[in-house]
Amino acid sequence: MADRVVKTKIIAIANHKGGVTKTTTSINLADHLAQLNEANTVVLIDMDPQANASKHIGPDHPAKVTHNLAELLLNPASSISAFIFENTQIEGVSLIYGSLSLETVPDMIKQEDPRPNEVLKARIAPLMGVVDYIILDCPPNLGLLTMNALAAATHYIIPVESGAAYGLYGLADLQERINRIKKINP
Repeated sequence: MADRVVKTKIIAIANHKGGVTKTTTSINLADHLAQLNEANTVVLIDMDPQANASKHIGPDHPAKVTHNLAELLLNPASSISAFIFENTQIEGVSLIYGSLSLETVPDMIKQEDPRPNEVLKARIAPLMGVVDYIILDCPPNLGLLTMNALAAATHYIIPVESGAAYGLYGLADLQERINRIKKINP
């Protein structure tokens, strides 16, 4: 049987506002994509220091996990396979844990990496052509972690709270950031 050709899609779920269902959308999208086709491989990356996606689908509490996204981002020589947890609460969805320590990662990346907006893209490069979907659950801000997600993404979704003026006003700012990141990721 011929090997299956995989064109990895990276979907960032981003909005600088909290409470607009970024995490819920990420989890449900990952679940749906995994169930859509049993052959699909899906990795959910929890980029939020609150680690709610990790708490929801991870087999362990994020505080008990040492191999998390913060460690992956700060240790370029690490093998990504050590950070992927396959035994989650959702069949067919693997997880790279979020962590409270993600709060300090942007400052460290800015000091140590010449291309701070592209660190995530470099760290997940070994998954390209191997997994079908990577879902990036972004934090509720437009900081460096979200910019890394957008720089790595092939697609993005912006959940917006229905009828909330603040969420709509923020769309223009987010779209401006996306336009700027297009220099890195067209």
